[in-house]
Amino acid sequence: MFVSQELDKYDLDSKAFDDLISMFKHENMLSLKDNRLIFPDGHARRFVNGGWLEYLILQSLSTLAPTLGITDWGTGIEVLAPNGKTQNELDAACLLKNTLYIIECKSANLAFDGKTGETSGTDALYKLDALRRMGGLRTQAMLVDFRGSLGDIDKNRAAQMNLAVVSGSQLRDLRGVLKAWLR
Repeated sequence: MFVSQELDKYDLDSKAFDDLISMFKHENMLSLKDNRLIFPDGHARRFVNGGWLEYLILQSLSTLAPTLGITDWGTGIEVLAPNGKTQNELDAACLLKNTLYIIECKSANLAFDGKTGETSGTDALYKLDALRRMGGLRTQAMLVDFRGSLGDIDKNRAAQMNLAVVSGSQLRDLRGVLKAWLR
């Protein structure tokens, strides 16, 4: 059994978060007690903590593959930097017309944290940009932000880095967004 830290006010006031927790409770992947999530095992904890979003992306890519001509796709892909020392994970990726498309999935709050002056969103964008550059000139990259909490400064930063962003309510048409991006 795994127990989370106490949920913060942002989590407790989010309808989307409530809906998600209700779905996971219905599937017996967690319970809620004293503002803490209780997971029956490590698999459930990993899935609830963002694995579900990677799975959703994978399902969308699988559905789009035959019509778009996607030749390969996957999640949890381990890559090693050219220096042979730095290892990273691609949350999701696919290959279409000899172009690598990388997707970084974030289900956490990416807003300003008030401690470091940076945001989790900033960190995610720099990581994604580094992975995109490592992939080569034609590599494209996208950040999928479930909560829609990526701030305007980070959205502008993403645009300057030529990184696509799918955020919040845009996920309702995830397949449509992916289809447009992959063309």
